[in-house]
Amino acid sequence: MHRIRLSHPIARAAIAAALMLSVAPLHAQVSDSTVFRAGQWGAEFTVNGNALGLLRFSSPNSAWVGQVQGSWQSSDRDVNAPPSLPSQPSAQETSVRQIEVQFGKRWYRPLAGDVLQHFTFGALASNERQEQAFNNNPGRVQGTNAVGLFADFGAQWMVTKNLSLGAHYGLAARRARTSIDDSDTDITVSTMQITVGPVGIRAALYF
Repeated sequence: MHRIRLSHPIARAAIAAALMLSVAPLHAQVSDSTVFRAGQWGAEFTVNGNALGLLRFSSPNSAWVGQVQGSWQSSDRDVNAPPSLPSQPSAQETSVRQIEVQFGKRWYRPLAGDVLQHFTFGALASNERQEQAFNNNPGRVQGTNAVGLFADFGAQWMVTKNLSLGAHYGLAARRARTSIDDSDTDITVSTMQITVGPVGIRAALYF
């Protein structure tokens, strides 16, 4: 579970408003139409999640959504071994690479004014790889592949018919398979993972 810390009062107020709006019931069929049209394209960016998405509207109230998010980190650390252990490594390099792909369907429902409520449901696949090297020699390698389902709820403000700003909150269930390989260990572990959050701030453009 992710722990979320938000100190800015405007951010807290915006997210609280979005979450309250997402509690309202979302019906598969709605009478009020949005500003979108069938065949329209959109692109979105999650400001605090390193995610890029592409939308293709199948109706004014629904769209197919594909999203990719990822990260890469690298760090170096010097390890000072005691004189009694001269053979211990003196430098450690660590790299972590993560990527996740999501594809699903999103439904929109007009609320007050220019505010839209939305719900997204779909499938995901992810890969994570962690590598550690000592003195430029291969060390521990850990890789995780996962597949699962996700859903998110939120609301957005249509600044114009071509621009929206909003917030969303999601959950996901994954079946993960992790392999660990180093000089002494070769292990494979299967786990079930359920994650909740974090709150995402999203901007989107529509063409």
